[in-house]
Amino acid sequence: MTDSDVVDIIAEKDGHLLYAEVNGTSTVPGLDVDTATGQLVRRMPSEADQSVSFALVVRDEPRSVDVAVRAPQRILDLLGMAL
Repeated sequence: MTDSDVVDIIAEKDGHLLYAEVNGTSTVPGLDVDTATGQLVRRMPSEADQSVSFALVVRDEPRSVDVAVRAPQRILDLLGMAL
């Protein structure tokens, strides 16, 4: 993992790591979600690692959620990402 010092949240439980980027209030949620997703992708290891997960956290409001869920679930699954 590189740049872990700039990940918003790092959590560990039972040997499993979760890296999360958090999006707060924004005037341009689409750009912010895309940026956060890119930040997570850049931090992913080059080899699959079942002990590491990645998540994007957005505000529980329609505008933010609508932007976040536009990524196809298949792609999120391939990346090991959750919303």
